[in-house]
Parts: sequence; C-alpha cells; structure tokens
Amino acid sequence: MNTTRISCSNSVRFLFLFAFILAATCALIAQSSADTKVITEKQEHSTVLVRKGEIVTIRLASQPGTGYSWQFASDNSKVAALEGQPEIVPQGKAFPGEIESQVFHVRILRDGKAHLELKYVRPWEKEALPAKTFRVTLKTRARK
Repeated sequence: MNTTRISCSNSVRFLFLFAFILAATCALIAQSSADTKVITEKQEHSTVLVRKGEIVTIRLASQPGTGYSWQFASDNSKVAALEGQPEIVPQGKAFPGEIESQVFHVRILRDGKAHLELKYVRPWEKEALPAKTFRVTLKTRARK
C-alpha cells in the first residue's frame, strides 16, 4: 500500500512539472510570435514601431515569372540591416505565373529611424523606372 502512494505521489509531481514546463514553453512561443512584425503593402508610407534586436518581416506581392523582383533601393544601415537573402513564398497553390510573396527579414540594430525603400524592377533593365516602389519607416521604441 505504501508503494502505491509513493508511486502515485511521484506521478502527480511529474504531471505538475510537465504541465509547468508546457505552460512556460507556450508562453515563450506566444511572446516571440507576438514580437514578430509582418509588414505588407498595407503599411506602405507608414511608420512602424519596432524594438532594438527585433527581426521585422517585409512581405510584398511579386510575380517572378515576369522577371520583376523587389530590390532594396535604400535603407538606413545604421539602424536596420537585411538578414539573409529574400525568400519567394507561394500565396496559395504554386502554379506557374501565379503571384507569390517576396519575403525579406530585417534586423533592428539600434535605436533610431530606418527609412526603407524597395523597388519592383527587372534587375537587368538598369535605366528603366521601377514598376512599383514601396516605402516604410521603422522607428524604435523604448523597451517596456
């Protein structure tokens, strides 16, 4: 009888420990996803508040089959920096010629403002005007 109580007691302790670890992990995941900002065409010409150290995702519609792609035209590299290469992500089923998303990841390096400008161009057409231009300002805010 004593062995059953000890075994049951250990099981309950393990269950509480497991529940605590699971809750802590979920809280961390929720916090990290809440801190991730995704900027789209809807935020064009706006100022987005960000935090130092944050990685901001810029997701713009693109149609790679036409030869056009988004290129960084200017940024304030003292405040923000592009992380890695842009990704092409399908917006649904990946059919040839479909509109996809071109995704950029930008890390906020320090406090200040970063004025980002991306141009939708055919890279080999050096003298041509861009088909579209996207501008957004990233401004750091104090940590809470």
